[in-house]
Amino acid sequence: MKKITDIFQHFQQTLTDLTSENSVTELTTDSRLVNSNSVFIALTGENSSGLNYLSQVEKLGCQLVITDLINKDKVKNLAIEVLLVEGLVNKLADFAKWFYNDPSKQLKLVGITGTNGKTSVAHYTAKLLENQYKVAVLGTLGNGVLGQLIATENTTLETVSLNRVLAEFVKQKVEVVVMEVSSHAIALGRIKGLNFTVLALTQVTRDHLDFHGTIEAYHQVKKSLFLDYPADSWVINSADKMGKSLLARTDFEQIEKVSYGKQKEDTLSVSNILLNQAGIQFKVVFQGTKINFVLKLYGKFNVENILCALGICLALVEQDKLTWLQKITTSLDKLKAISGRMELVNKLPQVIVDYAHTPEALQAVLQAVKDHINKPNQKLWLVFGCGGDRDKGKRPLMAKVAAEYANIAIVTDDNPRFESPQEIVKDILVGFNNLNDTFSFKVIHNRADAIAYALKKANKNDLIIVAGKGHEPYQDIAGVKTPMLDTELIQRAIKL
Repeated sequence: MKKITDIFQHFQQTLTDLTSENSVTELTTDSRLVNSNSVFIALTGENSSGLNYLSQVEKLGCQLVITDLINKDKVKNLAIEVLLVEGLVNKLADFAKWFYNDPSKQLKLVGITGTNGKTSVAHYTAKLLENQYKVAVLGTLGNGVLGQLIATENTTLETVSLNRVLAEFVKQKVEVVVMEVSSHAIALGRIKGLNFTVLALTQVTRDHLDFHGTIEAYHQVKKSLFLDYPADSWVINSADKMGKSLLARTDFEQIEKVSYGKQKEDTLSVSNILLNQAGIQFKVVFQGTKINFVLKLYGKFNVENILCALGICLALVEQDKLTWLQKITTSLDKLKAISGRMELVNKLPQVIVDYAHTPEALQAVLQAVKDHINKPNQKLWLVFGCGGDRDKGKRPLMAKVAAEYANIAIVTDDNPRFESPQEIVKDILVGFNNLNDTFSFKVIHNRADAIAYALKKANKNDLIIVAGKGHEPYQDIAGVKTPMLDTELIQRAIKL
């Protein structure tokens, strides 16, 4: 809770009006969330402007509007108090942090970044810690305590909402918050001012070049999370090129570095990986002791995900780390696949839904099912597409992966957004050159029809992967998000 006069003073301005002693309890950039205890921050974005909703927030009893000084003429007739701040966007993170009493400092905050694996690592970490701490997650599948997640549009919330949610976690007596940190969040300053206990790196490949421009710029943004934000510990994938460079740095000696991978010198050194229809078995050496692990999950990449989660836990737990690791082995075989991540939806034929939307992720998924479930005369079907208004360069690369690993690919619409679905598919098909006799493809734009076609034509012994959207409950066409969930499309097609 802050007095309006204190807010003015924070921005080095004064207010002598009678309303100055009134108090407010929350900040919001969303006019739909305004009430009589709110401060409405009117920002101007690419697609909308908070200035368009001033009359609405006034009716809702908003006590204070904060906007940039450049909007002075647009708010002069408002009946409610207005605070004009020059360069507001660049000051928002510090303001939100101050308003909510620096909530990240009152929590054990874990930040996980990487091209792939963030969601799985976050949820595995939360699951492994839930018997010792009250844990919440922030990320792609939603925000909150496990089992009580609230859906979100962005992987990482914008800075005002992020500090508000963290403050709410403090009130709820949450102790550990495990957060996915996207490259957009880093580049746009959404996480500015946060205090991390642990920062973790999964793997960095190619993604979001539509936003960052080049792979080099994308990688530099990811690396900046570690170089520019304070943390007590780093948990790093030693097999990743960026991970190696971070582990090799000598100017961060005060930070505990937990490495995971196949190298003997890794903190968590993995070996003897065995994949079968039941899942995964492997050994980990920690502090000179070998420990056996069993997972009822598919994919070698899940070994890396689990190792990263274990590394985060080891950086957080206060008891003897070796004892904790030995005890946690009994919990690992109870871990289930995350929604939309190697999620088995049907058994005959086997149908798996996965969020894979980069060439590397798609390759990992297709390789995983070949390793685990390969049967005689089995055909591997792949239903996939690519998102619109995103990195066009990866589209033919996705096709090349499909042609190399699958027998039959059904190219369909993902989230076209504001691009022509026909043009997106055209870009994908460029990757289908020099095809061999064991691969064929078909284009079916309607996603429901594409899934139904695969289920109708596949034999019971075959395997179908539906890739790209995973948990997403909608399809975005020209800015309109129509309800659509791949698992539901599959169940519907099975009944046809």
